[in-house]
Amino acid sequence: MSWQWQQFLGYGYTTHHPLIHTFFASWLIELGNQIFGDYQKGLFLHSIVQMLIMTGSMAFAMTFLAKWKIPKNIWIGIGCFFAFFPFFPVLGISTTKDTVFGCLFLMTFVCICDMEIQKQLYKGWKMAAFVILAILACLFRNNMVYGLALMEIGLFMIVVWRIHRKKVIKPLAGVCAVIAVVIVGSHLGFAGLENTFHALKGSKAEMLSLPMQQMARVYVRHTDELDEEDRVEMERFFEKDWLTRYRYYLSDPVKKGMNMELVGDEPAEFLKLWARLGKQFPSEYIEAPLYNTFGLWYLGGDSSCYMEYKMTISFDEKHHVELQSKLPAAQSYYSWFQDQNLHRYLPGVSMIFYTSFYLWLILLCGWYLLVQKRYTYLFGTVFLLAYGATLVFGPCILPRYCLGLMVSAPVLAAVTFIKQKEM
Repeated sequence: MSWQWQQFLGYGYTTHHPLIHTFFASWLIELGNQIFGDYQKGLFLHSIVQMLIMTGSMAFAMTFLAKWKIPKNIWIGIGCFFAFFPFFPVLGISTTKDTVFGCLFLMTFVCICDMEIQKQLYKGWKMAAFVILAILACLFRNNMVYGLALMEIGLFMIVVWRIHRKKVIKPLAGVCAVIAVVIVGSHLGFAGLENTFHALKGSKAEMLSLPMQQMARVYVRHTDELDEEDRVEMERFFEKDWLTRYRYYLSDPVKKGMNMELVGDEPAEFLKLWARLGKQFPSEYIEAPLYNTFGLWYLGGDSSCYMEYKMTISFDEKHHVELQSKLPAAQSYYSWFQDQNLHRYLPGVSMIFYTSFYLWLILLCGWYLLVQKRYTYLFGTVFLLAYGATLVFGPCILPRYCLGLMVSAPVLAAVTFIKQKEM
């Protein structure tokens, strides 16, 4: 947020972080300063507003669960999960873009479930509100646009198949049309924000996390086996010092040393090098993304429960904020939930703190719906899985990236295993 705040103050916007979040969060901090005369209170105002958004999105989900007549004990259980799961309050006061996105994502997902249960798409103002909500979610994190595009491709292929089989396609075609409107609306929104803020494009290195991790893993583990030509080529595209800092769970160290200007000038040479190394070391190319996405499939922990509990250093003396805990006992309580403590003191139960648990729950719901042939209820599951698939190409897997999945999974489980009994 420190970097985004500087952009708001006139240092020049970039699309590295969502522009809408950069403006939203920075404006709240500045507004708080104007009202209370203190940036510390400005940050407090930001936290209050964001907590209201998070609470509101969860209340939105709870309202629909009641509308769907989910049994009271299940309803209370999901409410307690929303209220007391330790990572949610921490993200509620965090300045990361993922918090507001996760809230919008949850509301979008709940609306999809509602349409599934009603067995028809929204109409009129409800559809307009849903489209606006989905577009807003995309503007806060463009991963959702890619997820929707992936979903659209899959549904389009089913539509073509059904046409070939001379079967009814109207409901599917309607869903495809809505997704297309959201995707187009999102791109128009991105363009409008870029033009409004005169923003520079963010680094394309963000999209290359997967190949750079594969290449760096080969370099670190097989330096002596590399052809001299390939080794020299690697050190042209990446700074050697950063290559040797390769971490199996995070692409940022390698990313910092990537010569994006050279990659942009010689994309064909970069791709050829990537392909040659993959042909020579295929097992490393398979293992690199598996290790980098531990948080999507491994139930044993690792970085998939990592939370940030410290403040970023202020970028100048005027715009200074610092950690001032008014509830030190609460701070100590929430800070306790880390991988080492979870493994040692909460064996078994610790699984619910890992992001992979929620992906497996979503997959279980999808499998159950397929077995039960409840195909019309699969749209919500596919929506979640399509977004989850985009995380494979990200720098790492963290709770903040998976917040939307974590808050949506209990709702999906209720609709899948409880609501289905009444249908």
